[in-house]
Amino acid sequence: MAFGVKLMALRDWCRGVILPVSELIDIIRTATEQNRTEQNILDFGAGTLFWTKKLTFLYPESTIYAVDTFYAENEAKLPKTPNVIYLADIAATLTETDFALAWCCDVLHHISAENERGILTQMAAKSETIIVKDIDCTHRFGNFMNRMHDRYINGERIRDIDPKRVAALLESVGFAVEYRYLPKIWYPHFVLIARRSK
Repeated sequence: MAFGVKLMALRDWCRGVILPVSELIDIIRTATEQNRTEQNILDFGAGTLFWTKKLTFLYPESTIYAVDTFYAENEAKLPKTPNVIYLADIAATLTETDFALAWCCDVLHHISAENERGILTQMAAKSETIIVKDIDCTHRFGNFMNRMHDRYINGERIRDIDPKRVAALLESVGFAVEYRYLPKIWYPHFVLIARRSK
């Protein structure tokens, strides 16, 4: 158990080296009202709960829906947190719940283009604000390095994500989209902040 805790702490430290964490937290903090009660926040692709923990801190009065297919077979291993709900099926989650904020960090490159379109379209129908953080494939060297990272460290083949294509999809379903480029080391991180047009 102690080894598992230390490994998790090491992974979180590594994320702090690779990710522009403070900039991302500032973006999340201003996405919706922190003190608004009874609002739902979605963490799609929550994985090891790195961002779920930060969302619970930023939005202590909200319910955080942490969604990842990993949870289908590992529910017993997940921490018991009062305002966090763990789910494995994103489509079912979006069918049943409305969200003030949907946070999607480094998850789109792990799913197919068809699933991306379907999920984002469904998410747009159920969310006030959507924030997408991923790797900008138009920066070729950094994108290549990220692909190698996932291939050899995580054992996964991933898909290129063009932020213009994702932004165009969100705009087509009624969202105003802001692009931000947040490079760190050689990783070309980007963020799309999508708010429902009034």
